[in-house]
Amino acid sequence: MRRTRASRIPRKIPPDFIDTFVFDQSKNGHAPNIIANTMAAPGPAISTRWLYELIDRAHGNGYIELSALLCRKYKKKSPLKKRRSDAGAHIIPNRVDIAERPKEVDTRVTFGHWEADTVVAPALADALHEGALVTVVERKTRMLVSRAVAHRTKIAVADATIDAMRDIAPGVHSITFDNGGEFADHERFAKDLGCKTYFAKPFRSCQRGTNEHVNGQLRKYYPKGRSLRDVDPFYLQVNVDHLNSIPRAILDFASPQSLFEQELGALTTSPPS
Repeated sequence: MRRTRASRIPRKIPPDFIDTFVFDQSKNGHAPNIIANTMAAPGPAISTRWLYELIDRAHGNGYIELSALLCRKYKKKSPLKKRRSDAGAHIIPNRVDIAERPKEVDTRVTFGHWEADTVVAPALADALHEGALVTVVERKTRMLVSRAVAHRTKIAVADATIDAMRDIAPGVHSITFDNGGEFADHERFAKDLGCKTYFAKPFRSCQRGTNEHVNGQLRKYYPKGRSLRDVDPFYLQVNVDHLNSIPRAILDFASPQSLFEQELGALTTSPPS
């Protein structure tokens, strides 16, 4: 039966499959593993590895540069620089270390735990005055919420983020920040959103890995070196909505938006205990 069924699967990949389907899916932000695992019959059976090999071969063979359409780009590591061992932790009042965060947050089983950071324009001379994007990502569903601020100050960042999350406050139980001074007003987050706040250890971005990964995807629309001073809020939301609509392998190919709506809906409709 397997041999009979296999004989019906197309063996050759037609050129228009690359020119249309793969290109269109990549253009829509779908990573190779998403394309391979959501391929519907009777289309050709392809693997994630084959798609990456295709991307490597595409350059110079008449195909559009598919590598430019990947969700994330490769980056070179810069040389190590001398830095403070505590990052910005010394300027954050009443800072609560991530070691005190409940262990259940690490499992991602419980909904409502977020990670926050800012996306800046580090290649510019004065990044503080070139604006920033505040990004907050829910750990279980990978849902992204983002707002643009003209100045990366603690007041501006707190105002923008609280305003963006006020309507979903029932689904905000904790937020884990990095040690940037823009999050020094974290106690106002806790008061206005009714949540706990924690800080990752200095220079341990892996403790906010979900947020770092999504920031890398957002960089596709706002590359390094581009001023973020005049980001259009409408188009920022369009880009955020698009990222939230893309199926993720880590979510069994569901989208962050659909899972977030399910979790928040269950939370807000469940009877009080």
